[in-house]
Amino acid sequence: MTARTGVSEYSVLVVEDDSHELEAMREMLSALPDIMVLVAATLEEARQLARRHRPLLAIVDLSLPDGNGLTLVREFSREAEPAGRPPIACVVRTVFDTDAQVLEALVAGAQGYLVKGESMELTRQRIAAVLRGEPVVSPSIARRLLVAMVAREGGVAAPGVENEETLTAREHDVLRRIATGLTVAEVARELAVSDNTVKTHLKSVYRKLDVRSRAGVITVARDRGLL
Repeated sequence: MTARTGVSEYSVLVVEDDSHELEAMREMLSALPDIMVLVAATLEEARQLARRHRPLLAIVDLSLPDGNGLTLVREFSREAEPAGRPPIACVVRTVFDTDAQVLEALVAGAQGYLVKGESMELTRQRIAAVLRGEPVVSPSIARRLLVAMVAREGGVAAPGVENEETLTAREHDVLRRIATGLTVAEVARELAVSDNTVKTHLKSVYRKLDVRSRAGVITVARDRGLL
């Protein structure tokens, strides 16, 4: 990726409606040299900032209050600036990691696909790589894409790639917090829902991952790249 000239050539736009994730990303990106961090919580806010600052890179969540982040990826990736300058590069960063979603994002024009739950240091390294013009994906995604590619070439079904049940965004929220050691009550307070709602989501996670305990769900989730 070639840096553009102008006052905002090193601006990076983070499109994220989770306040905790947003602050973590803002702090991490601010540590990169010559980066101005822009933040938006909705598609419309992101469009306005993009028109005003024309960032070099947009890091986009998929689940936003006013729509799917892939809408922005398509718009930013295909709409060139005046004078033939390049479009805004996009990286998806989300809890969703199904093969269909990854493929849709890459087809839409994303230059990377990162799964939330990785350390901020790893995320920083991957964003820095994108700024150098390198496409990036989280290791869990890369492994699954490789397995799917090998299986397709061999004419067999990829084990555990297309057939496993996908966790919902809220189930991911609960899983990630449980994995940090929070109790059901603490997760409920963070998510502003009832204890019973958290228990229902957790039971669904247990069922989908075929586990029976907190230790088991954390182990399996890590093995599958969900954390």
